[in-house]
Amino acid sequence: MDISSLIGMASQAFDKDGNGRVDMQEVIAALGPLLGGLQGGAQGGSGLDLAGLVTRMQQSGLGNKAQSWLEDGPNEPVSDAQLQTVLGNERIEEFAGRLGLDKTDALHGLEELLPNLVDKSSRGGQLLPGLGGEGQDAAGGMLGSLIGSLFKR
Repeated sequence: MDISSLIGMASQAFDKDGNGRVDMQEVIAALGPLLGGLQGGAQGGSGLDLAGLVTRMQQSGLGNKAQSWLEDGPNEPVSDAQLQTVLGNERIEEFAGRLGLDKTDALHGLEELLPNLVDKSSRGGQLLPGLGGEGQDAAGGMLGSLIGSLFKR
């Protein structure tokens, strides 16, 4: 499956209206609480903490998957159960609720989005400066642009 197919699947999962359009502002707003504060900050923090996501994956025994996302080769897939372990049910349910999706659809979309998001935010096994950590003002805008580019058809 190529990147276009993966992005198409992810955008369909987040298309709550079934009209073929994804409201990127809603997705970005929902990702903040989902991925914020993963490195010990307050739950529901507003920053997109990709470094925290990678750390949580490593702590959950998914370090090989996380490393594949960071490196320049193919991304290993992640399952619903693995995402629930890393992110927690409460965060995933909140994310789904913000997008008007059921939890299963949200998880399927995240299975496609998160590997690609980390992959596009990294080079040579490392997150790019300004894209990985929580609380970086410019990071939200850069990640918003990156997420938007992932969903372009």
